[in-house]
Amino acid sequence: MKQGLEPRWDVRNLPPHFQTQLKVHLDYMFRQPHINTDMRAILMDWLVELAEEYKLTSETLFLSGMLVDRSLAISYGVEGFRGGEMMVQKDQLQCVGCACTMIAAKLLEITPPGADEFVYISDNSYKRKDILEMEANIVNSLGFNLNFVTPYHHVHRFLAASQASSPCSLSADRAAMRWVNTMPSMYDGKPCHVLAGLVHVGLCICE
Repeated sequence: MKQGLEPRWDVRNLPPHFQTQLKVHLDYMFRQPHINTDMRAILMDWLVELAEEYKLTSETLFLSGMLVDRSLAISYGVEGFRGGEMMVQKDQLQCVGCACTMIAAKLLEITPPGADEFVYISDNSYKRKDILEMEANIVNSLGFNLNFVTPYHHVHRFLAASQASSPCSLSADRAAMRWVNTMPSMYDGKPCHVLAGLVHVGLCICE
């Protein structure tokens, strides 16, 4: 565990804008007629496996999940991509996950996997061109606003405060990622409170 991190802070007193940046309302699914929360959960679980395959950091993993929800949340009601809005078809959802992970990796990884790696990991379901076009669509739909607080920032602090061993920290970290991204109910209430509970459960399981 990294030293020098200050654990004495109170989640109840975090600035409101940190809470709102974390909160993503999954009612966007009602505006996406071709996908549903079950499909999203399967995608998010697959992103965890993808991150493990390419040894991506937890920060990249959390950001990719947040990018998926952010891009889908503002995408509604039109066929294809047009002026910052897009409606995602069922067979495009995995491509969205690939593109969001590629964006996150470019921002956070020293050696990010390229489009060809995502073609391979998706079992050639998409061409290189498809993934690159989806990447451009997502970046444009988000207005190039890719810098926001993710659950990782708070999970990292909770784990530092817990003073858990490195194996337990990694286990709790990945467990929190799976739970927070695959269960829509995890977005109810204050996200930081939910994350604190998830980290606690993950550490208890590890012990």
